[in-house]
Amino acid sequence: MGIFKKISLIIRSNLNALIDKAENPENMLDQIIADMMENMREIKLQIARSIKDEKLLSRKVEENEKLVLEYEKKALLALEKSDDDLAREALRRKKSYTGIVSSMGRELDEQKKAVELLKTSYKALECKIEEAKNKRHVLLSRQKRAETQVDLSDTICSVSEQADLFDAFERMADKVTRQEAMAQAVLELEKPSIDEKFEKMEREKSIDEEFAALKSRAKK
Repeated sequence: MGIFKKISLIIRSNLNALIDKAENPENMLDQIIADMMENMREIKLQIARSIKDEKLLSRKVEENEKLVLEYEKKALLALEKSDDDLAREALRRKKSYTGIVSSMGRELDEQKKAVELLKTSYKALECKIEEAKNKRHVLLSRQKRAETQVDLSDTICSVSEQADLFDAFERMADKVTRQEAMAQAVLELEKPSIDEKFEKMEREKSIDEEFAALKSRAKK
């Protein structure tokens, strides 16, 4: 399994596990970023190993290229000495090392491409981590706004409940007011009756006075 596929699977696995058990978004986001940083360190190590392998291959290619030149010179020397068999043997060895150079050269090219791919991926992951850090701040701000909205909703519900209590208070106040009005009405109804009693008393007094005066005249 390639390193990128392995890292991708690790990221998805860790992410899904974190989301499933997440209670604190801030902790979850920090853990995801920490995992991404760890994956970046793994890629960095892989780059170092790949560069080391590239240098080793390059050194072997150079060594075999020197052997190609060396056996070409030996072939020429053998021909100068009129030793055709030795010259042919030197050329056979030159051809063998030429094949090795060609094969290792292809491997070296592939290794260089792999190193460049790793470096590009490393830079891309760096950008992703920086982007994740920036998004973390945005997401946490959104979370705080959401929590504030929930608190506000709770407050509104509390105010609504208080409004119901105030309504009950007002209904009780209305009841007291109605009772006061009823008592006032009763007093208003009783008032004419009292006035009538006083008027009757005044009439009785007038009659008594008139009766006394009349009785006094009769005695004379």
